[in-house]
Amino acid sequence: MRTSSVAILLLFTSAVSGAGCGSESATAALPTSPSTVAPPTTVVPAPVVTLPASLSGMVYDTANRTIAGATITVVDGAQAGLTTKSNASGQYWLTGTFEEGTRFRASREGYVDGESRLGPSCAPCNPHLWVSIYLALPIPPVNIAGDYTMTVDALAACTSLPADMRSRSYTATIVPEAVQRTAANTYFRVEMGGAPLMPDAVWAGLWIAVAGSDLELEMGDLHGQPGLIEQLGNDGYFSAGAWGRTTVASPATTFTSPFEGEIVYCVMKPGVAVLDANRRHDCGADRAISRIACPGGRLTFTRR
Repeated sequence: MRTSSVAILLLFTSAVSGAGCGSESATAALPTSPSTVAPPTTVVPAPVVTLPASLSGMVYDTANRTIAGATITVVDGAQAGLTTKSNASGQYWLTGTFEEGTRFRASREGYVDGESRLGPSCAPCNPHLWVSIYLALPIPPVNIAGDYTMTVDALAACTSLPADMRSRSYTATIVPEAVQRTAANTYFRVEMGGAPLMPDAVWAGLWIAVAGSDLELEMGDLHGQPGLIEQLGNDGYFSAGAWGRTTVASPATTFTSPFEGEIVYCVMKPGVAVLDANRRHDCGADRAISRIACPGGRLTFTRR
């Protein structure tokens, strides 16, 4: 912010009396009253008005890694041609009027340009308009589609779990999602089976994002809701939520990913369902007899 200053100039007036004809001298006379000094003037700068961003978003590669320094351009609509850049965290902001369906394009050296459309307003988001854009790598993604055995292992240090809860195996078929983020074979879902699972849980499922030979795996909502819940008996349940990254060779035959998250062995009170009315897994003290949890673990996929 710039600040203006006003210089105050003080002017003194000297009156000089000139002698009349025949005068022998001239005398300089000072003012008989003090000079008047103008009071200082304070200049108040105009306030800087920063309009709140009306739209924000993120730029990712197809393995959900953020991309800094991408150029985002509004393709059409009232703000067509408006541009900005993503920051160090991959986030960007734009101010203006944007209609649902407006297209946004992102570009960055080393990636294939990506484009997304503005969806409906998001009430809990700040701002309410949000657009995520995905950029593919200029190399083919590893093809991980196929049938596997998936094993969920607890960390060796987690000895509190019963022995048969430290490693659980399931059938797993990895299939491309119907809607891909960019190019084909960059986003997959895992169809799990081979055990009495609970597919009706609100966050049931496992998804894999691919960029080149790098994978990101997400199982559940990453905030305590598992993506896998297995019923062990009338009241016992094994559950897991996971987030991990790994790199695989092509073709993918076996790959393993350590994960952050939680493995839980839960014993519910008799007659109490493991899912609440909102289909969320609830193993709280008011509903369960016991809850044994271990942070993190390992996912292994072996082709069948």
